[in-house]
Amino acid sequence: MCVEAYIAGLFDGEGCVTVTRRIGGTRGVAYQLVVVFGMNDREGLDVVCSRFGGNVLGPNPKGTYTWAASGVNALAFLKVVRPHVRVKRQQVDVALGFTVGQRGRLVDLEERESIWRVLKALRAKAILAPCTS
Repeated sequence: MCVEAYIAGLFDGEGCVTVTRRIGGTRGVAYQLVVVFGMNDREGLDVVCSRFGGNVLGPNPKGTYTWAASGVNALAFLKVVRPHVRVKRQQVDVALGFTVGQRGRLVDLEERESIWRVLKALRAKAILAPCTS
């Protein structure tokens, strides 16, 4: 089994892809693509972190470590695991439409708001991807 498929399986079972939305400050509304998943064994998350960037946090009081990546790191992760993801396929496809902006560069706020709303609805419904095999 390839490493990408293994990581995708972990993400499919224990992960979350979302767009965070912050309102306020001098810039108004800010959106950020975020990918997160946790495990009780830090070693696997360190492998993911070394490959895709981000941060490993924890352990929390229950002994769980959490890997989190945002922006271009989250986008790179999703592109690699996309062929192997089953449960979160629809969420990944929506998230891949998120434009990661650079500081000082204008981004389409309506597009980001739309992706934020769709991902929020998909997580609430926990929609499963159809079997293709």
